[in-house]
Amino acid sequence: EDFYTALGTWRELTAQVQQGCEQIEVLRQTVGAINGRLARTALRLPGLCRKRANHRRLYKRVHLMATIRQAQPTIQALLNAEDYLGALELIGTTQRVLRKELYGVRCFQQLDEQLRQTTETLTALMVKDFLAVLTPEAGAGPGVGMADKQAFSALVERVKPLVAGLVKQRVMHNAINSYYDRLRQQMKAVVKERV
Repeated sequence: EDFYTALGTWRELTAQVQQGCEQIEVLRQTVGAINGRLARTALRLPGLCRKRANHRRLYKRVHLMATIRQAQPTIQALLNAEDYLGALELIGTTQRVLRKELYGVRCFQQLDEQLRQTTETLTALMVKDFLAVLTPEAGAGPGVGMADKQAFSALVERVKPLVAGLVKQRVMHNAINSYYDRLRQQMKAVVKERV
């Protein structure tokens, strides 16, 4: 009877061990599945963060490119409105963006040179306009109709943006020298005519 009791106990124990092994196997599979999902998610997270950062950089660059594309017509509109200072500031900002943040973008390789040429042309135009405004032959220069305060304030309003643009370009001294040379030539012509 002890033998049969021991055999029954051994069978129960074997069944319990078998059941425990099956439960352990189920637990291992469950833990493996959970681990796999967590590990895949954890491994994907840095990649997704990097992808998001790349998308942000791309969006910023494309946005800058669109802004640069819109700058050209805006510069032309400012020039048409004779807002030389605004045009110079926009050109300078555009050149800084092209040189720093959009360096190497092929579609903008020629734009920096075009902006430099536009700046040179604009500077020459401002000097020409400055001289034209201040030259007595134009009928608005100093000494001609300056008794009228309205004419004088109109002259000042016309000269202000030119002076600001010339100072910004650091060519005001050239404009003043050209004005001085013109006045000297006019004085020589007047002296020759009178003498």
